[in-house]
Amino acid sequence: MAITQRSTKNTNRIKVTNKIIEDNLVDDMTEVISEVNNLIDGSQKTDTISEKTSGAGVTVDGLLIKDRGISANSMRGAFYPSVAQNNITAGTGGAISVANYLTTINTDAGGDAFTLANGTQIGQMKKILLVADGGGNGVITFATATASGNTATFDDAGDSLLLQWSGTAWIILENSGVTMTTV
Repeated sequence: MAITQRSTKNTNRIKVTNKIIEDNLVDDMTEVISEVNNLIDGSQKTDTISEKTSGAGVTVDGLLIKDRGISANSMRGAFYPSVAQNNITAGTGGAISVANYLTTINTDAGGDAFTLANGTQIGQMKKILLVADGGGNGVITFATATASGNTATFDDAGDSLLLQWSGTAWIILENSGVTMTTV
């Protein structure tokens, strides 16, 4: 007998296949009810894969799961933090959150200084967008330098960076109007 469970947003459907209910109706229904209860109460068992050494990771059908990241054939998975975007107002500056995907920044006439910490997960995505240019520049100093430098200067509204954390540094995937330098 095969029992499968399919979930949609508001419903759970359970399908029983390859089972002919004949003479032992009560026994058959008892088995079906038992399997359904296992699905509902979470006692249905699943396999767990554990790595044997901390540096090796686990490979399943060519997909490497290692140190909170996923990669396959020199490709890396992208992860978007689910925390809502934040906006840093002009004249505030300070740390740009790595807990969310999108941070919008604003500058005043004197400019604003920001910092960006290292990512928390390999493949983590981060976008930074200057939305209001008050006359000064927005300057971001990275905790770990990118291949293009450790400082990003946002001059005009609309300037943006799209970044991905590699596990050792932020990789610049897209640069729209931002000047990168090493200071």
